[in-house]
Amino acid sequence: DRPGFHHLARMKTEAKRRTGRLAKMADFYIGVPLVALVGGLRRLFQGRRPLPGKIRRIAILQTAAIGDTILMSSVWRDLQAAFPVARLTVFVGESNLDIARLLFGAGNVCLLPVKQPVESLRICRQESADVVLDFGPWPRWNAILALAIRARWRAGFYTKGQYRHYGYDAAVLHSGEVHEVANHRAL
Repeated sequence: DRPGFHHLARMKTEAKRRTGRLAKMADFYIGVPLVALVGGLRRLFQGRRPLPGKIRRIAILQTAAIGDTILMSSVWRDLQAAFPVARLTVFVGESNLDIARLLFGAGNVCLLPVKQPVESLRICRQESADVVLDFGPWPRWNAILALAIRARWRAGFYTKGQYRHYGYDAAVLHSGEVHEVANHRAL
């Protein structure tokens, strides 16, 4: 055991915790008003739109969590079966990029550098889809990215106390009472 090693490890852990706390605070204090404003304006001018009759392009947002990405792969297969001619693209972050490429094929995965918000928004603004499905139940950042993609219809989770559902054409209750796969399939 080297002298000072535990102190250094404790400092690194504390720095990660502070960074996480700061990001969570920014997501709440900036994200909630931004989602409400952008989503509210979109809803004011477009209203809640019906699901398009012809679906040729589906964008899926899953910007973090390797485990949730693995669980979402069952929904990927469901969507492929239901819409065999549609192109499915999964938008992921750095943390789940490798597993997404393995599960969905590298050509079906788009990296969003989530720690670079301007670049992530730029990438999303260049994309278009008939349907956007946001599989992130908590972060407002996902909802903002879903709103940035030019889409004919958007769906995501309504998670109690998260205030992230304002820009969706359909919001599905995210429940802690069921397995996450059931939440994903409900969406």
